[in-house]
Amino acid sequence: MRLNGDGTVYMRLRCNRVSGTWRAEPSADGSSGRFEFGPLSVTRALCPPPSLDAQITRQTPYVRSFFIERGVLHLSLMADGGIYSWEPIAQFPSDEMRNEPG
Repeated sequence: MRLNGDGTVYMRLRCNRVSGTWRAEPSADGSSGRFEFGPLSVTRALCPPPSLDAQITRQTPYVRSFFIERGVLHLSLMADGGIYSWEPIAQFPSDEMRNEPG
């Protein structure tokens, strides 16, 4: 997942690609706060099991907050629905991003 400074987001999941918008309201120290995704466009490739693509894209509207711990971004779902953790990678596939709609 790449959260761009202009409020756009791009995710490369196992079989699908996601693009759209995001916004955050950080706390005073910036390590936590409110978070939400805006409208997202999602490809509809059918992934062989096991895959979390459908679950992740179905639950993005319910992300309500974030916290960062040891360099890992944790996105929390409302009503204790769970937490998705995103670890940074050394190099994001920028060539693929240029080919994504949105």
